[in-house]
Amino acid sequence: AHPARHRGGSPRGDAAPAGRRLLLLQKRDGGQGRRRCAAAVHEAGHAIVSASIRPDVKNFCISIVPRGEAGGYNFFDESYKTYKQKADMEKQIRVMYGGRCAEEILLGDISTGASNDLERATDLAYCMVMNFAMTESKLVKIAGRPEFNNHIENQSIEKMEEICSEAYKETLDVVTKNKMVISKLAALLMEKEYLSDVEVSAFLSENYIA
Repeated sequence: AHPARHRGGSPRGDAAPAGRRLLLLQKRDGGQGRRRCAAAVHEAGHAIVSASIRPDVKNFCISIVPRGEAGGYNFFDESYKTYKQKADMEKQIRVMYGGRCAEEILLGDISTGASNDLERATDLAYCMVMNFAMTESKLVKIAGRPEFNNHIENQSIEKMEEICSEAYKETLDVVTKNKMVISKLAALLMEKEYLSDVEVSAFLSENYIA
């Protein structure tokens, strides 16, 4: 559990106006409104989950300008540690799920925008189980060992599923607690499309994040 941090304003302030503004912006943008709204909610979810569970990680920018197959992106500074602890990797998975969870909670639906997030979260869970022995069998490294049988492999997949399932549940909880500020950030993203590190920092400083 992470203690609520009061960074300015109140936990309920601007809640309804932010939700209404998001709907108005979605309608105003016509055919592209739905896509842009989903992208804004998705990226806002990543940003707020990260700010909630790992406030020491800087967010250099947020964008909902499409880039390749991506509908938007957050640029986090994740190079601050050469060696990552298990807790760091678990938080990273939760941040990866932040976009999909935000869509689920705020929009009542999910999109294909989380495909890369899901793949990266799975890869990280795989590394935790197979490469770094970060489960109950703390000394067994399985990756690259063909002599292990299918039973062991299936057990490893189950461990990966446990890691991902628990992370998703915890992320849903963080998003639910912060859905109003996510809505507010999403509306700002729809208006500006790109937020610099200064703008991201200012937003986080002015808003309550649980």
